[in-house]
This record gives sequence, C-alpha cells and structure tokens, in this order.
Amino acid sequence: MLQCLLPDEGMLNLGYALYLSDGVDAAELQRAARWVVRRHPMLRSSVQLAHGQPFRVFRDPAELSAAIDVRAATRAALTSDIRAVAARCFDIGRDELVRLSLFQLPDGGQVLLVVIHHLAFDALSLPRFIHDLATAYHSFVTAGTPPPGEAAGLPVTRLAGPAPESLRYWRERIGGFRPEATRLYTTEHAAAETSFAGECYGRTIASSASDAVPRPRRQLR
Repeated sequence: MLQCLLPDEGMLNLGYALYLSDGVDAAELQRAARWVVRRHPMLRSSVQLAHGQPFRVFRDPAELSAAIDVRAATRAALTSDIRAVAARCFDIGRDELVRLSLFQLPDGGQVLLVVIHHLAFDALSLPRFIHDLATAYHSFVTAGTPPPGEAAGLPVTRLAGPAPESLRYWRERIGGFRPEATRLYTTEHAAAETSFAGECYGRTIASSASDAVPRPRRQLR
C-alpha cells in the first residue's frame, strides 16, 4: 500500500553499506550476486497488477542480470552519494528487487552498497544475504565455481486474477456500498503535503530516578 501511495519516496528500501579495504573484482562479484539472487526466489520476484489486485511473479533465473553499478567516488561526497543511491526508487513491476553499487575511492578502497526492497527481504535477512554473497564470491575467486548445493531456480510463476466465482461472491456481499459516503477519522485532519517528519518531545528525568536504574539492572544479571 505504501509503495502505491508514495511510489517516489523509496521509503521501503533497505540499505547496507560495507567498506572493503582489500578491494574486490567487480566481475566476480557480479557472478556471486547472480548466484545468490537465483538461490532466493523472493529476490527474483516482482509485483504486478491484475484487475487492480497485486500479485507476485517469480522470474526465470536466466532472465536475471544482478548487474553491479560501479562508480567513482570521493571521500568528501561518499556519504551523500550512498544516500542518494539508497533512496532511489524501485519500479516493483519491472526492476529486480535487489540493487548493488560499488563505489571506487581514489585511495583504492571500495564501498559495496546493497539495496533491497522490503517486499523481498526484511532487515533481519540482510546479514544472511551478505554472508551468502561473501561465500559465493570467495568460491568463484578461489575455485572458479559456485559453492556446493546450488538450488535449482523456480519456474516462472504468473498468477491469474481473481476467479469469476470470487468476484461474483463479493459483488453480492457489498452490493449497494457507497465508498464516497464513508467518512474515516483520518480524513478529518489531512495534511496539505505528505510528510514523515515527527515531533520532538523533551523530558528531564530526576537524578533520583536515573540513579535508581542501575541497581535492578545489576540484580537481574
């Protein structure tokens, strides 16, 4: 829903930046990324619409590129560059839901940025992705082959729209419903512009209270 309401915000992007002091081979890293994406069906999925309803499509592994965007960067602009790339929106109906960028620094250092849409992964899954990527990269560089146990890719799955009997059922149940006559409490105070800015509240804790906190903490250890 948030993706549909705010398609240009990039608010569902999950970013993970890694500084690589030794440097990596971009071509081998792309091979490793392609292998990992093929192993995880959710990473090769997209979300499309049928009859106004979203449904997930799993791409054929052969269609995936897992391309890595290699770009030059400076120390001074690195943070702003990473934030700009991490905030770039996904087209969830067409794009692969994982995006990798490799920033090349003048001193030879590199920063790998992994951005995954929340429809594919959650924050707890990112470390697993990084682990699989590192394992695959090491295997390709040292042995020229992927790690053992590569999973076969799922076939392309294209789900049909709602069944006619389902549509008929719900049309009968909600016949006569008038959405325009429904008033939600959230419509009473709609802001002029969408904003995710929060409010700041300050509160001073008495010294007696702050001094008492460590005591039960020590007792519970």
